[in-house]
Amino acid sequence: MSATVKQRAGRWFVSVSVETERTESDNQVSGAVGIDLGIKTLATLSDGTVFENPKTYYKYDKQLRRAQKSLSRKKQGGKNRAKARLKLAKLHYRINCVVDDHVHKMTRCIADNYHTVVLEDLNVKGMQKNRHLSKAVSRANFHKIKQFLMYKCRDVRFVDKFYPSSKTCSNCGRVKDMPLHRRVYKCECGLNLDRDLNAALNILGQGLPEVKPVEMKALASVQLKRNYCL
Repeated sequence: MSATVKQRAGRWFVSVSVETERTESDNQVSGAVGIDLGIKTLATLSDGTVFENPKTYYKYDKQLRRAQKSLSRKKQGGKNRAKARLKLAKLHYRINCVVDDHVHKMTRCIADNYHTVVLEDLNVKGMQKNRHLSKAVSRANFHKIKQFLMYKCRDVRFVDKFYPSSKTCSNCGRVKDMPLHRRVYKCECGLNLDRDLNAALNILGQGLPEVKPVEMKALASVQLKRNYCL
């Protein structure tokens, strides 16, 4: 139908738009999952699956600082400045490719295993006001994960951004303060669970009110496990 040509970091790309008939897959996935997005672990699923945060930007921090410093020292309008700008653009492009690759693999793994996905509508702007976490929050790419899941998954639901998923007990519903340094949620009812897994269970229960309390108690017994889809 159309083709769009663009240049980025010294490379040329062509995006082709075609019209095809949509066919439904024979193997329809089922089930629902709640996802808690975070900084320490990028995503924790209510079934216990954990997707680690690769922290790609931190691995390239030294190279970025060197390239940006080199660009700032070049004379305005000179050929050396153009070369330094291209070098910096290529580095940014490489970092974005690594980040996109990880997010694509993670979201594809989730979409292939679950029909319904429940996410927390995070208040990213409010989180970035914390000067100790602003850089880590911006580099976690929560918005990109949300976008990818919305077009890959069949049913995506959102929980209110101010819902205290990390402070609420997934077993009895009691709400208590949970500072960031506390990684385990311990409740008077006997629940002893990883805080991110507890939040994921709360998000699932809030997004799917049809889930029975008995089923939620069974889910609360799952353990964290590292994901091997990536």
